Amino acid sequence: MIENPFNAERIAKKIIANGEFSYNVELHDEFQSKFAREDILKVNLKFADDFESAVKMIKNMNKIINMLPGTDCGLCGSPSCRAFAEDVVKGLANLNDCKFIKNGGE
Repeated sequence: MIENPFNAERIAKKIIANGEFSYNVELHDEFQSKFAREDILKVNLKFADDFESAVKMIKNMNKIINMLPGTDCGLCGSPSCRAFAEDVVKGLANLNDCKFIKNGGE
């Protein structure tokens, strides 16, 4: 299941860059069962299972958003700085994936 296509792209690029890639031919039935339409459309919209944890995650996300440049450049692999901050809070991305932060604000 692909939760975030931008995060999937970032992960795929890292796997390819590290050489962690192997080629495997699968049967059509296995392919179809893995990529059924209902699996593709599932998206996790919740930050956490309980309210208190979700509020903490949103507060952390807002702190991260204030650290980001707000240019929505997409160099991190996310479509916007807000989406990137959400990915960081959910553990799907690292703060250093932001080129602005990685280069010390330059």
